[in-house]
Amino acid sequence: MADSLMRYLPEGCQETDVTDKIFTIEHLNKAIELIGGKKITRQTPQYQVEGGRIDNIGFTDKKTIWVFEHQDSSGKADQIHTSKLLTYTGGLSQTYDIEGGILFCDSVSDYYKKLYETFREQSVKRRRYKFMNLHFVKAQWNEQGEFVPELFDTIEAESIQDSTLDHYADFVDIYAKEWTIQREETNNTGITLWHRIPELPSRYMAYVHTLKNSIKVGIHCLKNYNQNDEQFLQSLKLDNWYYRDSAKDRRTLEKELPKDSDPRLWADLTESLKRSVRKTLKNQEVLLG
Repeated sequence: MADSLMRYLPEGCQETDVTDKIFTIEHLNKAIELIGGKKITRQTPQYQVEGGRIDNIGFTDKKTIWVFEHQDSSGKADQIHTSKLLTYTGGLSQTYDIEGGILFCDSVSDYYKKLYETFREQSVKRRRYKFMNLHFVKAQWNEQGEFVPELFDTIEAESIQDSTLDHYADFVDIYAKEWTIQREETNNTGITLWHRIPELPSRYMAYVHTLKNSIKVGIHCLKNYNQNDEQFLQSLKLDNWYYRDSAKDRRTLEKELPKDSDPRLWADLTESLKRSVRKTLKNQEVLLG
């Protein structure tokens, strides 16, 4: 559906019409699905809290909570709504387990995107900061009245923590307990443990790949990379690591190991990568914002 046929609000509706009367569990779960979160089974609009009312909150089957705010009719995410969402999730975290929060809007500046990105970095480091798992989602309604939300930046989908570890559970418990683990992913080519290096923007994703005949340890710079990112990756001083244009939408620095290599080596190489990142950022004027 072309963008010109999409509306920020359904025709003839105000923002409060959407939040109080139109939004269903299915609508809200469409947004949650975009960022890979646990879906809700119950919602409550206009939820009363200290000093205000939240547009919507949703409860999962585990009684954890998603918080939803909707920007006003202007559509442009502003300081008031951006800040309110954090206040609401933070306040509710005193009595509930929080999954995260979503601000529906029509546009958002890079300034606020970066702010929420910084919050999410904290949310994956410590469980008690889960209330900082905040996201902007573009609200859209097509001509048929269907809700078609989108992420503003596909990198948001790379910033979700999944606590379920199977293949790498023992490795993490022994060697990577302090890593900022994102998730474990299995596909047709192998099994991947994704994690973050906190000093780098969220478009950087570090990994351990278990493939059919090898183990690969490395880091991708994903979509929206620029020349500075390429220069940065190539400047990291690591013996026998290989830099490559791994795909149209990513750049990669990695080390390949035998399939039977010691997991301790995977961890040691990853720590060497982290040290090289920190040293390079400190010694060079690198702009990776």
